[in-house]
Amino acid sequence: MNQSKNLRLVQPPRDAVAAQPPVRWAIGELAGSLVRHGVTLRSCQDIAQTPGGGI
Repeated sequence: MNQSKNLRLVQPPRDAVAAQPPVRWAIGELAGSLVRHGVTLRSCQDIAQTPGGGI
């Protein structure tokens, strides 16, 4: 069975915590690992930008 693996990563631009260098580093590490494992990763700035059927 071939299932697509799609993930939306929500990063609000005004989130002070998400803007910190250690958090940005961790997000980059997570994103890289997911992509290496075949996950299609898309970034969004707001949860409203995610489709209803996605993660």
